[in-house]
Amino acid sequence: MAPRTIPLSRHSRDPGPLIEQFSQVKQVTACRICRSASLWQFFDLGLQPLANDLVPVDRLGQSDFQAPLAVMRCEDCGHVQLTHTVHPQVLFSDYRFVSGTSEGWHEHCHTLAKLTTTRRGSGFVVDIGSNDGTLLSKFKRLGWKVLGVDPARNVVRRAPIRTECVEWSSQTADSLTQDYGYADLITAQNVLGHVDDPVDFLRGVKRMLKRNGEAIIEVPDLRSLLATCAFDTIYHEHLSYWSLVSLIKAATSAELVLTNAKQLSGMHGGSLRVTFRHRGRPAANVGERIVFDYRALETRAPFEDFQVRCEAKLQQIGGLFATVERPFWGYAAPAKATVLLNALVAKGYSELPEWVVDDTPMKQGSYIPGVRIPIAKPENLEQCQTLVVLAWNWYEGIKLRAKNRGFTGRFLIPLPTPKVVQG
Repeated sequence: MAPRTIPLSRHSRDPGPLIEQFSQVKQVTACRICRSASLWQFFDLGLQPLANDLVPVDRLGQSDFQAPLAVMRCEDCGHVQLTHTVHPQVLFSDYRFVSGTSEGWHEHCHTLAKLTTTRRGSGFVVDIGSNDGTLLSKFKRLGWKVLGVDPARNVVRRAPIRTECVEWSSQTADSLTQDYGYADLITAQNVLGHVDDPVDFLRGVKRMLKRNGEAIIEVPDLRSLLATCAFDTIYHEHLSYWSLVSLIKAATSAELVLTNAKQLSGMHGGSLRVTFRHRGRPAANVGERIVFDYRALETRAPFEDFQVRCEAKLQQIGGLFATVERPFWGYAAPAKATVLLNALVAKGYSELPEWVVDDTPMKQGSYIPGVRIPIAKPENLEQCQTLVVLAWNWYEGIKLRAKNRGFTGRFLIPLPTPKVVQG
């Protein structure tokens, strides 16, 4: 591998491009759930590039799109959301996230499809934000009729299952129901937090769902975010950060009932899987979780503590980056890598990985935005002494792949506890 070169300064100071970019950015002045204007900002990552907007070679001479990245809490209902939104066309027209490259994600999707089929039998399933069709492929093998819905054309073209390239809304649901009929099951994995109007999103779910159908939706868990200080999961696509209390408020507005909830500790640093129906009685664990959420999140204290602990973790990570044995590379280029590396630069840390290797062909040959670190194939790992696991939630799988490709050095795990371990 040749030495890394950075053709541009990492953060453009030319105000012209930023003025044009801000025309695609909207400041949020009301809660997405209850519409209250009583909003309190508690964490700020400053101007950040779009986390999945990997830079191709032919764009190296241009500055990266940047937008404010900060988080606030509704003082009336407790919902947590970003202070600014970026236009969906900017975020998703050339989306580089592909879910099917992770073995752990394949296993997660297979388990969900198998459990659902065992419980319900087969039928017609619609997956919102279907990406490359990883989840639907599991359902299809089990005898389901499948339909994907996703607005990212470049990803949809790669999907091996029928996919409508459109943004989900209640209006979209009406149109799709006319074309395909009502769904027995609607799924959405890590999508609800991406939409500017989650109540309308859930109204669309209600409109396309059969009377005895159910919707299974997975979202990053706010309480896990606060507990682990996983600030690198905060990025412009993630407009909302969900507690069970917020989910129930949104569901009630959409005239749906949240009947079940399950903690998924291994997904994205902590997720919730919830089930919605037209009618029904919530399971006992839902009531227990609601009480716990109210007690844990009803004051500003945990959010203020989150900010302090995140600053401390950034210092720890920056210190490890500066002292680990070289050559020092990264493994995996997920959205969280963009956030973490740019946050370190913003805090004044200049020691970064020389390269990032990634298993996704779509990402190879491009650069991480902002910091402009090149992304390469996972080759020549025997030359590397320290490998930072940027997709730290998939550490075990990455460790196995790296060792199988000749890596014998040490792994740096940045979060939730910054540490260096021998592979």
